[in-house]
Amino acid sequence: MDTALCTSNNTTYNAFDFNLLPEPNKSFLRQHLKCVECKGKASFRKASTDNKPPCFSAKHIGNCSKKNSSKSVSNKPGNTQVSKIIANPQAVKLLKTNFFTTASSNTQAQGTINLGTKKGHNRNSYTLDPVKNTTKPKTLRKILNQHLEGALSNTGLKIYINNNIFQLKEILIDWDKMNIHNRTGFYCGYIRSSNKRIWLNTNSNSNLSILLDDVVADIIWNSLPYKSGSWNNGVPVIVYGTPQVSSNGKIFIKLSDIEDIYISKKHYKNI
Repeated sequence: MDTALCTSNNTTYNAFDFNLLPEPNKSFLRQHLKCVECKGKASFRKASTDNKPPCFSAKHIGNCSKKNSSKSVSNKPGNTQVSKIIANPQAVKLLKTNFFTTASSNTQAQGTINLGTKKGHNRNSYTLDPVKNTTKPKTLRKILNQHLEGALSNTGLKIYINNNIFQLKEILIDWDKMNIHNRTGFYCGYIRSSNKRIWLNTNSNSNLSILLDDVVADIIWNSLPYKSGSWNNGVPVIVYGTPQVSSNGKIFIKLSDIEDIYISKKHYKNI
């Protein structure tokens, strides 16, 4: 799991930030970890030398959706010796993904892959020096989900985007609270309606809307058929872009790349 709730201070942590806590604090807090959904007892595992990033696991209760949230790979060492690989504990990189198609290309398929819990085989034994460092990917979907769970409000994580690095919390903006109109970043919140296929309306305090170009609109509505779902309860959405202000004062983000938006399909209910 990427996130867990600590009941001793009522704080939701993401695994990367929890990993950076001082060891005495971490040792105490890990005794009070719970799954954010089912409240089953959770535990923390730090980054390892076999390229696994820090993460949480839990003894899930009932049909908790978190039990299927990530793949699991066997911890049993394989037969092939390779260099130790350690994930960067302070930074991630943006993985741009098309979440609206079942096409078979690598980039597109990453948006539709089925992540199960079945253990895979570890063919390598990560024992050799020198140590190699990697930076783990994070998609718009993961950023949005962790934001909604409250696990990124005070994050110290940095994120690489197009070979540039940013403090994630400085470019992760809730559009109900936005006050910067021309900063490129991750804008997220709830879509309440759509208009003429090309406008997604937030009804936020800033009155922000998302303008889809025709190609992006066609891809989205082929995946989420127009007017065959419901926005009534608000659908979580995240978009990467730069707000603009129209001549009539309307704030909008124009979207021309399908990989710059994620819409939560499970909240867009089919009628």
